[in-house]
Amino acid sequence: MIRRREFITLLGGAATWPRAAHAQVAKIWRIGYLAESRRQVDEIFRQSLRKLGYIDGSNLTMIYRWAAGGSFEALADDLVAQNVDLIVAVGSPATRAVKERTTRIPIVIIGVGDPVAYGFVSSLAHPGGNITGMSMQLSEIGVKGIQYMKEILPTATRLVVLTNEKNPGSPSMLTSVVGAASTLGFETKYREVMSATSRVRSRRSCRTGSTCSS
Repeated sequence: MIRRREFITLLGGAATWPRAAHAQVAKIWRIGYLAESRRQVDEIFRQSLRKLGYIDGSNLTMIYRWAAGGSFEALADDLVAQNVDLIVAVGSPATRAVKERTTRIPIVIIGVGDPVAYGFVSSLAHPGGNITGMSMQLSEIGVKGIQYMKEILPTATRLVVLTNEKNPGSPSMLTSVVGAASTLGFETKYREVMSATSRVRSRRSCRTGSTCSS
Protein backbone atom coordinates (compact mmCIF):
# COMPACT_ATOMS: atom_id res chain seq x y z
CA MET A 1 0.00 0.00 0.00
CA ILE A 2 1.28 3.44 -0.87
CA ARG A 3 2.20 5.60 2.12
CA ARG A 4 0.57 8.99 2.75
CA ARG A 5 3.81 10.96 2.19
CA GLU A 6 4.53 9.13 -1.06
CA PHE A 7 0.97 9.79 -2.26
CA ILE A 8 1.26 13.54 -1.60
CA THR A 9 4.60 13.62 -3.42
CA LEU A 10 3.11 11.79 -6.38
CA LEU A 11 0.07 14.09 -6.44
CA GLY A 12 2.29 17.18 -6.35
CA GLY A 13 4.32 15.87 -9.25
CA ALA A 14 1.20 15.15 -11.26
CA ALA A 15 0.16 18.78 -10.93
CA THR A 16 3.17 19.76 -13.04
CA TRP A 17 2.49 17.28 -15.84
CA PRO A 18 0.30 19.55 -18.00
CA ARG A 19 2.93 22.30 -17.94
CA ALA A 20 5.71 19.89 -18.80
CA ALA A 21 3.68 18.38 -21.62
CA HIS A 22 2.90 21.87 -22.95
CA ALA A 23 6.59 22.75 -22.97
CA GLN A 24 7.37 19.64 -24.99
CA VAL A 25 4.75 20.39 -27.63
CA ALA A 26 5.32 24.15 -27.90
CA LYS A 27 4.00 25.55 -31.17
CA ILE A 28 6.33 25.49 -34.16
CA TRP A 29 5.49 28.48 -36.32
CA ARG A 30 5.36 27.96 -40.07
CA ILE A 31 6.18 30.86 -42.39
CA GLY A 32 5.72 30.70 -46.14
CA TYR A 33 8.23 32.76 -48.13
CA LEU A 34 7.40 33.61 -51.75
CA ALA A 35 9.88 35.39 -54.02
CA GLU A 36 11.31 35.35 -57.53
CA SER A 37 14.71 34.03 -56.40
CA ARG A 38 17.09 34.02 -53.45
CA ARG A 39 18.36 37.44 -52.37
CA GLN A 40 20.33 38.93 -49.50
CA VAL A 41 17.11 40.13 -47.90
CA ASP A 42 16.15 36.49 -47.26
CA GLU A 43 19.02 35.95 -44.82
CA ILE A 44 18.46 39.36 -43.21
CA PHE A 45 14.87 38.31 -42.55
CA ARG A 46 15.99 35.06 -40.90
CA GLN A 47 18.57 36.87 -38.77
CA SER A 48 15.94 39.33 -37.58
CA LEU A 49 13.65 36.47 -36.61
CA ARG A 50 16.47 34.86 -34.63
CA LYS A 51 16.93 38.07 -32.63
CA LEU A 52 13.25 37.84 -31.72
CA GLY A 53 13.65 34.24 -30.59
CA TYR A 54 12.27 32.50 -33.68
CA ILE A 55 14.88 30.00 -34.88
CA ASP A 56 14.48 28.07 -38.11
CA GLY A 57 14.66 24.36 -37.34
CA SER A 58 13.73 24.87 -33.70
CA ASN A 59 10.49 26.76 -33.03
CA LEU A 60 10.16 27.92 -36.63
CA THR A 61 9.86 26.26 -40.03
CA MET A 62 10.52 28.35 -43.13
CA ILE A 63 8.84 27.14 -46.32
CA TYR A 64 10.54 28.77 -49.30
CA ARG A 65 9.00 28.97 -52.75
CA TRP A 66 10.98 30.51 -55.64
CA ALA A 67 9.19 31.44 -58.87
CA ALA A 68 12.42 31.56 -60.94
CA GLY A 69 10.59 33.02 -63.92
CA GLY A 70 7.61 30.72 -63.47
CA SER A 71 4.15 31.10 -61.98
CA PHE A 72 3.69 32.87 -58.66
CA GLU A 73 0.05 31.80 -58.66
CA ALA A 74 0.75 28.07 -58.35
CA LEU A 75 3.28 28.66 -55.56
CA ALA A 76 0.85 30.93 -53.71
CA ASP A 77 -1.82 28.22 -53.98
CA ASP A 78 0.63 25.75 -52.44
CA LEU A 79 1.43 27.97 -49.44
CA VAL A 80 -2.23 28.71 -48.77
CA ALA A 81 -3.08 25.01 -49.01
CA GLN A 82 -0.40 24.25 -46.41
CA ASN A 83 -2.20 26.61 -44.03
CA VAL A 84 0.98 28.39 -42.91
CA ASP A 85 0.80 30.91 -40.06
CA LEU A 86 2.20 33.77 -42.13
CA ILE A 87 3.23 34.45 -45.72
CA VAL A 88 6.10 36.77 -46.65
CA ALA A 89 5.69 38.10 -50.20
CA VAL A 90 8.79 39.64 -51.78
CA GLY A 91 7.95 42.00 -54.63
CA SER A 92 4.71 43.06 -56.31
CA PRO A 93 4.00 39.92 -58.40
CA ALA A 94 4.32 37.71 -55.32
CA THR A 95 2.13 40.06 -53.31
CA ARG A 96 -0.60 40.13 -55.92
CA ALA A 97 -0.62 36.32 -56.21
CA VAL A 98 -0.96 35.81 -52.45
CA LYS A 99 -3.46 38.62 -51.96
CA GLU A 100 -5.79 37.10 -54.56
CA ARG A 101 -5.75 33.76 -52.73
CA THR A 102 -6.25 34.49 -49.05
CA THR A 103 -7.89 37.04 -46.81
CA ARG A 104 -7.26 34.92 -43.72
CA ILE A 105 -3.50 34.27 -43.56
CA PRO A 106 -1.47 37.36 -42.53
CA ILE A 107 0.78 38.66 -45.33
CA VAL A 108 3.97 40.67 -44.83
CA ILE A 109 5.20 42.44 -47.97
CA ILE A 110 8.82 43.28 -48.79
CA GLY A 111 10.20 45.22 -51.75
CA VAL A 112 6.87 46.56 -53.03
CA GLY A 113 7.19 49.90 -54.80
CA ASP A 114 3.85 51.52 -53.91
CA PRO A 115 1.29 49.17 -52.30
CA VAL A 116 -1.40 51.87 -52.27
CA ALA A 117 -1.07 52.73 -55.96
CA TYR A 118 -0.94 49.04 -56.85
CA GLY A 119 -4.19 48.38 -54.95
CA PHE A 120 -2.73 46.09 -52.31
CA VAL A 121 -3.69 48.22 -49.28
CA SER A 122 -6.07 51.11 -48.56
CA SER A 123 -3.37 53.39 -47.15
CA LEU A 124 0.05 53.17 -45.52
CA ALA A 125 -1.31 54.39 -42.18
CA HIS A 126 -4.32 52.04 -42.22
CA PRO A 127 -3.66 49.23 -44.68
CA GLY A 128 -6.68 47.20 -43.59
CA GLY A 129 -7.24 43.57 -44.49
CA ASN A 130 -4.53 41.00 -43.85
CA ILE A 131 -1.53 42.82 -45.41
CA THR A 132 1.22 44.82 -43.75
CA GLY A 133 4.86 45.54 -44.50
CA MET A 134 7.03 48.22 -46.10
CA SER A 135 6.66 50.48 -49.11
CA MET A 136 9.65 51.43 -51.25
CA GLN A 137 7.71 54.36 -52.78
CA LEU A 138 9.33 53.73 -56.16
CA SER A 139 6.99 56.11 -57.98
CA GLU A 140 8.31 59.03 -55.94
CA ILE A 141 11.90 57.77 -55.85
CA GLY A 142 11.87 57.22 -59.60
CA VAL A 143 10.88 60.82 -60.24
CA LYS A 144 13.59 62.08 -57.88
CA GLY A 145 16.09 59.84 -59.64
CA ILE A 146 15.26 61.44 -62.99
CA GLN A 147 15.66 64.90 -61.50
CA TYR A 148 19.04 64.04 -59.99
CA MET A 149 20.14 62.49 -63.26
CA LYS A 150 19.39 65.73 -65.10
CA GLU A 151 21.36 67.72 -62.54
CA ILE A 152 24.36 65.40 -62.82
CA LEU A 153 24.16 65.08 -66.63
CA PRO A 154 22.49 68.29 -67.83
CA THR A 155 23.24 67.53 -71.50
CA ALA A 156 21.63 64.07 -71.42
CA THR A 157 18.59 63.80 -73.69
CA ARG A 158 17.82 60.06 -73.97
CA LEU A 159 16.58 57.72 -71.26
CA VAL A 160 15.88 53.97 -71.27
CA VAL A 161 13.72 52.38 -68.56
CA LEU A 162 13.71 48.60 -67.98
CA THR A 163 10.33 47.22 -66.93
CA ASN A 164 8.27 44.07 -66.60
CA GLU A 165 4.66 44.39 -67.78
CA LYS A 166 3.62 41.49 -65.54
CA ASN A 167 4.63 43.52 -62.49
CA PRO A 168 1.49 45.27 -61.18
CA GLY A 169 3.60 48.27 -60.24
CA SER A 170 4.88 48.93 -63.76
CA PRO A 171 2.02 51.14 -65.07
CA SER A 172 2.09 53.48 -62.07
CA MET A 173 5.88 53.70 -62.04
CA LEU A 174 6.11 54.30 -65.78
CA THR A 175 3.47 57.01 -65.73
CA SER A 176 5.32 59.01 -63.07
CA VAL A 177 8.82 58.41 -64.47
CA VAL A 178 7.93 59.07 -68.10
CA GLY A 179 6.01 62.19 -67.10
CA ALA A 180 8.99 63.56 -65.16
CA ALA A 181 11.41 62.65 -67.95
CA SER A 182 9.25 64.38 -70.56
CA THR A 183 9.08 67.54 -68.46
CA LEU A 184 12.88 67.57 -68.25
CA GLY A 185 13.28 67.15 -71.99
CA PHE A 186 14.22 63.48 -72.21
CA GLU A 187 13.40 61.25 -75.15
CA THR A 188 12.29 58.15 -73.27
CA LYS A 189 12.17 54.53 -74.33
CA TYR A 190 11.47 51.52 -72.22
CA ARG A 191 12.26 47.89 -72.74
CA GLU A 192 10.51 44.89 -71.31
CA VAL A 193 12.43 42.37 -69.21
CA MET A 194 10.44 39.24 -68.40
CA SER A 195 13.07 37.62 -66.16
CA ALA A 196 16.70 37.88 -65.16
CA THR A 197 17.70 35.51 -67.97
CA SER A 198 15.27 36.56 -70.69
CA ARG A 199 16.19 38.69 -73.67
CA VAL A 200 15.42 42.37 -73.37
CA ARG A 201 13.05 43.54 -76.05
CA SER A 202 11.85 47.01 -77.00
CA ARG A 203 8.13 47.50 -76.48
CA ARG A 204 7.36 51.18 -76.61
CA SER A 205 8.89 54.57 -77.36
CA CYS A 206 7.90 57.81 -75.65
CA ARG A 207 9.08 61.08 -77.15
CA THR A 208 9.06 64.42 -75.42
CA GLY A 209 5.57 65.83 -75.18
CA SER A 210 3.88 62.72 -76.59
CA THR A 211 1.99 59.77 -75.18
CA CYS A 212 3.45 56.26 -75.09
CA SER A 213 1.85 54.07 -77.75
CA SER A 214 2.16 50.42 -78.70
